[in-house]
Amino acid sequence: MYGVHREQSASRSAHRAHHRPAPPLVPLHLAAHRAQKLRLRCHEGPLDYRKPDGRTIDVALIRRKATGPNARRIGSLVLNFGGPGVSGVSGLPEYLDQYKPLLDRYDLVSFDPRGVGATIPVRCGKTADDSGYDGADACAEHSGADLPYIGTSHTARDLDLMRHLLGDERLHYFGVSYGTALGAVYAHLYPSHVGRLVLEASVDPTEDLNEEQLSQVKAVQAAFDAPAGGGRNLDADDLAYTVSDCLDLGTDSWSPLAKAQRVLGPHRRRHVRLPAVRPRPDATIG
Repeated sequence: MYGVHREQSASRSAHRAHHRPAPPLVPLHLAAHRAQKLRLRCHEGPLDYRKPDGRTIDVALIRRKATGPNARRIGSLVLNFGGPGVSGVSGLPEYLDQYKPLLDRYDLVSFDPRGVGATIPVRCGKTADDSGYDGADACAEHSGADLPYIGTSHTARDLDLMRHLLGDERLHYFGVSYGTALGAVYAHLYPSHVGRLVLEASVDPTEDLNEEQLSQVKAVQAAFDAPAGGGRNLDADDLAYTVSDCLDLGTDSWSPLAKAQRVLGPHRRRHVRLPAVRPRPDATIG
């Protein structure tokens, strides 16, 4: 059972009728997972932590066990790859090679947060089985009963239950992008349970989505306006990363991206300055 055993009280067993199981973990390439020695399972937890004996849900997990000697093993390292809305069950196999050095001392674990993948997925399509997006009304129609229980604070509580079931006294955690916000909320809720915590990004919890995107646009623009904006010269690699990874303008990005690559090509590792590229107001900055 993935090394994680369900702990069910008699009262919880009495509420099995209220339990909503996770969808089957079938969209994944299971043969490839076996080759990577990945294990897929679900753990059961309360939908509403204020009502621990009420309806329960399954949280989908994936784990790659440590490869080093048991004497060197520290515990589990739980990873969240951002979003919000990124599946850890899909993400860990995809990014496993980047984290393989950590396997010497950690079991690598990731999961599908609430509303994502196989953990009470939010459905917003024309039907309950449609994974497309047909507007907020469709979300309310198909997933309205779950929506009040989907959010960062709920997922942080799932993390602490996960820590307990994995047998770790403290949560060791690696958060990427939005995963930074999730890790910060966990540390706020459970300060005495925090182990080794890596927060890759800087997230202002006081900003709403529009303010957050505006802050990111300003930061990207400062990179293009260096040295005056960034306080230092950015070399070709820095600027190439900014152009290719941080500006998502659809087909509108192709022209400035191609221009940037032409500029950067003969000047790799030299300091260059690119004209300002201003994103559309509705651009997604990730």
